[in-house]
Amino acid sequence: MTNEIRVRRGNTVKLKLTGYLENGTVFQSNTEENPLIVKIGEGEIVAGVEEALVSMKLGTKKKITVTSDKGFGPRSDKLIVEIDKSKLPPEFVPYLGEEIYIPQEIGEPIQFRVEKISGDKITFDANHPLAGKTLIYEIEVLEILNP
Repeated sequence: MTNEIRVRRGNTVKLKLTGYLENGTVFQSNTEENPLIVKIGEGEIVAGVEEALVSMKLGTKKKITVTSDKGFGPRSDKLIVEIDKSKLPPEFVPYLGEEIYIPQEIGEPIQFRVEKISGDKITFDANHPLAGKTLIYEIEVLEILNP
């Protein structure tokens, strides 16, 4: 196995990846026994990681910092809604952090997280939990399936 082979757009790559927040909290991790497999250029992984993978040599490791614009995007107040409990089905008993999917007339359901419960009001947030955060990734190219 030579490590002169480099990742390029269109390759399918097996990689080991650990993602964590600036405070060290791990939010994603896999092992060599359970590698992440992605096709470069298809948007299957955050843009910052995909960009870092391009030109990496087979068998190499890299530690990168990904800002929100190349990660999960900025947080948006437009994706936070407060709803009166009386507008919700009576059998719905929310808890903080609960993730629910609300169907749309067209397209995929939207995922919301219960952000706050205060009296008769519930605040839902549709931002990705990692939106607005700077992320740190350690990546290792384990295999290039179609060099």
